[in-house]
Formats: sequence, structure tokens, C-alpha cells
Amino acid sequence: RSVRQSRAQAQALSELSAQLEERVAAQTDKLLSKEREAARLEERTRVARDIHDTLAQGLTGVVVQLGAAQRALAMAPAEADQHLELARRMARESLAEARRSIWNLRSPLSQNAGLGEALQGLSAHPLASGITVSFEQRGTVWPLPANAESALLRVGQEALANVSRHSDARSASIVLEYAETEVRLCIGDDGVGFDEDLLAAQTTTASPWGGFGLIGMRERIQAFGGTLTLRNDSGAQVMVEIPRRSEPEQVSA
Repeated sequence: RSVRQSRAQAQALSELSAQLEERVAAQTDKLLSKEREAARLEERTRVARDIHDTLAQGLTGVVVQLGAAQRALAMAPAEADQHLELARRMARESLAEARRSIWNLRSPLSQNAGLGEALQGLSAHPLASGITVSFEQRGTVWPLPANAESALLRVGQEALANVSRHSDARSASIVLEYAETEVRLCIGDDGVGFDEDLLAAQTTTASPWGGFGLIGMRERIQAFGGTLTLRNDSGAQVMVEIPRRSEPEQVSA
């Protein structure tokens, strides 16, 4: 009788354990799903802000220059070409910004791909005529919070956009490394490098990198206990490190 009772108790405990494991797995999946959804919503909010900060301002500049050209045609025709050329250049820049924003919105990370695949997708996306981008991943991949992956991808996107706009580079590189205690991301180019004044004051001074500037990027990386550093080494270098198993603070979108 004692043996039968022990077996029955063991069976009951086994069934209870299986039920608990199922509940924990379901709750974990639910939490991960919410975390990724929050990251997606944050990404869309950021893209909307980017469009307002860059594309809307660029188109406003085009309208202003076209108005100036129209007035010049009536009063000083020789100056009209200058305004038309400036409007044409602003329109090209706005088109490039629109394409970049659309690419960011359709980022592979938002489609549940891994960070490495998303960064590799960035390397395949053309920056500008004559600039090639390489991608390398090192180390054994370990899981990062979805919003930490989103922050790293954003740094990669903005750093490459900066290469396209300001570097005069012919090539750029993306290196993602999973070390034992941290993940590292480095984006470099062979261009003119960062302004020395920016490097000297990079911890307190805003960057020229559009709506998602240096301060915003650093704050998001610091939320995971990480660091973002700029330096010059045969061109510009953007380096990010996030320690493993760090708990993020609450960061507003």
C-alpha cells in the first residue's frame, strides 16, 4: 500500500511539475511577445519623429528656395539658377531621407530576425554611390533583450547614415562581436573622421546626426549599462559595448 501511495504521489507531483513548466513557458512567451511589440512601437514612433525632423524640414527648404527663385525671375533673373540648384539639392537629400526612413521602418529586426541578420541587411543596403559596406559577426550568439537589440540596430543605422552624409568615405564596416561578458558593435569608415571638437566634448555635446542624435543614442545604450564611444582611427569609429545580463532601466520612447 505504501509503495502504491508513493507512486501515486510521485505521479501527481510529476503532473503538477509539467503543468507549472507549461505555465512558465506560456508566460515567458507572452512577456517576450510584449517586449518585442514594445520595441516595434518604439521604432515606429522614432521613424515618425525622424520624418518630422528631417523630411518635413527638407521639403520646407525646397518650398522656400522655389519661392526665392520665382521672385528672382521677376527682379534678378541671374540669381534664379542659384535658388533652383539649391532647391534641387534639397529635394535629392529629402528623397534620400525618405528612403532611409522607409528602410528603417521595414528593418529586418522588426520582422523577428536576429540582430546579426538585421545588421547584415544594413550592409547590403546601399548608402551612397561609391561606398561599400562589409559585415562581420564574431563569437557565439547569446540572447539580448529585444529593446537592447533595437538600440544597437539604431546605432548602426544612424552611424551608417552619418557615413553617407559627412564622411567622404569609400568603404565602411560593421563588426558585431559576442564576447563572454559583453556584446560589442563597431561601425567604422575610411573617411575624414569626426570633428576634433566633437570628440573632445562627446559626453556633453549633441551630435549632427539628425533626430536620433549622439545624446539620445548614448542614453539608450546606458539604459543597459553600456557605453558609446566615438574616435578617429583612419576614419570615424563608433563603438558600443553592452554587458551581458544587464537589466535595462525604463526609457521613454
